[in-house]
Amino acid sequence: AKEYRSALVITNTVANVYNNTFYNNSGMYTVEWQYQGASALTDPTEQQYFAGNLVHFNKGENQGSTVTIVTDGPIMYQSNFIKNPANEFEISQLQYQHEEEEEDQKPKGDEELDDDDDEEEEISVIATNNWWGFTKRPDVADRILGKERTSKSKVTYVPFLTAPPFQY
Repeated sequence: AKEYRSALVITNTVANVYNNTFYNNSGMYTVEWQYQGASALTDPTEQQYFAGNLVHFNKGENQGSTVTIVTDGPIMYQSNFIKNPANEFEISQLQYQHEEEEEDQKPKGDEELDDDDDEEEEISVIATNNWWGFTKRPDVADRILGKERTSKSKVTYVPFLTAPPFQY
């Protein structure tokens, strides 16, 4: 079996990715950004950005589900052109399962998450003002997160762009 790697991997380091082109790549994911450090809510110097990038016609090779970007917070994805028809989903928040957590299945999309004051709130991935290749909210929602939605996962994608942010 062929071993696939992601086109861009950023792990546990502060970074910003601006004005790049990710075009026609094949790999596990196009972007794999894992950051388990301090949160942007407690340390604003740790905020990171993925902005003004063209992410188009890439193909994920993960056997479970094909996703363009897998990520965790505090990373802001804004003003990007993200359209990869070969993939099932464009962006998914990485999940770190703990033994005591339940694996609840929630419908995908933009429904409000359960408000449970006893649970520790996790930071959502902020992916607003991006072009996802669609103009209607349900179509965009189908491209976000996928089937693995849990009460501790969230990608904020509204508002989204209804036209590409730039021409290429």
